[in-house]
Parts: sequence; structure tokens; C-alpha cells
Amino acid sequence: MTLEKFVSELQDESQPLKHAGLLQLSSLAGEDLYEFKNAWYSLPEPRKGQIMSKLVELNEDHAEMDFTAMYRALLNDENDDVREQAAKGLWECDDRVVIRPLIGLLKKDPSARVRAAAATSLAKFTDLFQQGKILSRDGDKIRDALLEVIGEEEE
Repeated sequence: MTLEKFVSELQDESQPLKHAGLLQLSSLAGEDLYEFKNAWYSLPEPRKGQIMSKLVELNEDHAEMDFTAMYRALLNDENDDVREQAAKGLWECDDRVVIRPLIGLLKKDPSARVRAAAATSLAKFTDLFQQGKILSRDGDKIRDALLEVIGEEEE
């Protein structure tokens, strides 16, 4: 099944999410990622949450699947559930490019669930920092953001 056909099937909420179709979303890049992002905004809101939950679940069960580009692209989605799942999906990512957006979610997202998911995904980087595997400035940014959030009364 082509990506275009699969995206069209995603529109139909009466259809179950197909495992094989979702696997096509692994390692999306370039034009395919661009097309998927454009189609994403026309999907029904409940369907978006279903898709993201399923992708995170697939990622946990199949380590070889890489939905990082999808997660990164959807960190700023309007839907709290989508942002939460996108942040959760990055828990295994060790690419420093996700540090800044995760810190942004941690510090400014209106949803406590999204902020918690961002903090959880940043935890991997704190481990890498302690092991000397990421830049000091990145580790310092993460530490400062976490300490700032911990110091806030409502958190």
C-alpha cells in the first residue's frame, strides 16, 4: 500500500489502524514527511490521538522502527494528546536536536501531561550527560530547565 493510500485510509475513523500501514511511517523523511504532515491536519482529532498512541506502542515493541521525525514534527500540534505522545515517543532518542523542543514543552506547555512526558524524555539526556556523552552546555540547559520547573509551586 502506498503512503498516499494509507493516509487516505486514516481519514476513515471506522477503519481500524493497520499495523502494516503504520510501519510505513517509520523513517519518514523529505517529501514523504512533508506530505504526511500536510495530510495530518485534515485528520479527525480523536484519530490523531489513536495514531500517536499506536506509534509509541509500536516503537516500544519494535526497536528497529524509527518514528523520530514524526514525533519531532508533531511536538507543536494543537492537540494535547498528540503533543504528549510525541514527547513520550522521544524517550529513546539520543539526538541532541530534540533537547531544545523538549525543554520548551517542559517549561511552557499548558498541559501537565505534556510537561511530564517532556521531562521523562529529557531524563535520557541527563544520563548521557552524567556519562560525558553529550555537550556540557546541553546538560546544563537540561539541568537548569528541570530545576526551574521543580522550583515552581504548581509543578
